Amino acid sequence: MLPKQIKQTVMPSRQKGVALFMALVILLVLTLLGVFSMNLSRMENMMAGNSQFQTTALSNAELAVAAAEQAMLNSLGVAKPGCYYTTTETIDPSKLDWDSDAAITPCDYVFANGDPTASYVIEYANWGIDDDCSKSVGKGGGKSGCIHFDFVITAQAETSRGAKRTVQTVYQSASPP
Repeated sequence: MLPKQIKQTVMPSRQKGVALFMALVILLVLTLLGVFSMNLSRMENMMAGNSQFQTTALSNAELAVAAAEQAMLNSLGVAKPGCYYTTTETIDPSKLDWDSDAAITPCDYVFANGDPTASYVIEYANWGIDDDCSKSVGKGGGKSGCIHFDFVITAQAETSRGAKRTVQTVYQSASPP
């Protein structure tokens, strides 16, 4: 057995402040994990928001395509629809300047709230004769004989956060432009 004097002097001098130091280290680790989790959550929230704005821009561009198709239906055989162009080359949507008064000026599609956030251009592409007159023509209606007329509709939409989407589709009709 150790004398009382040795026990009392050895134990207290080695244990001073170790518990406090360990508690501070654990608290520091937990704080770093909390800050990392908050930053990760904020980043995921921003990515989800950006995805939502991209989806909204795509939906708005598709609405503008539908408006252009309706303009085509309303004007086929009667008059040329707005934003209608006959060009020798296909319009490249990536080079089309949607915001300026260039040679090709797109029509604005105005939404129910009054904001024109989408634009479209209708381009006469070509006409053709099909061998099989029973083929379907798509949204433009049935064929008159075997002749069909092709139009390229290009639409672009932008959201308030700057998300842009461009949609291009082919519209086929039995009526001439």
